Amino acid sequence: MAHSDSEAWEMAPQTYTLSSGKVMVAAVSNDTLTPVSVEVMNTISSNCGVFMDAILEERKVLEAALKEYLPELGVFGENETTG
Repeated sequence: MAHSDSEAWEMAPQTYTLSSGKVMVAAVSNDTLTPVSVEVMNTISSNCGVFMDAILEERKVLEAALKEYLPELGVFGENETTG
């Protein structure tokens, strides 16, 4: 997982004087391409699983409550014959 938010880069151009006396412009920024650690990814993945289970359970409750108010969708070809 990489981070590509341009604000997170915090780009700050600066000058750097080399030992030869020449001045170089260096673009100093945060390393936003550093991957998230395995530990953090495992935590995120585990939390996503917990959240998805909770969402699916709530969806079942909501669908049952709303079923009587919604029209039923017919699928062409199911229990139908064409002339």
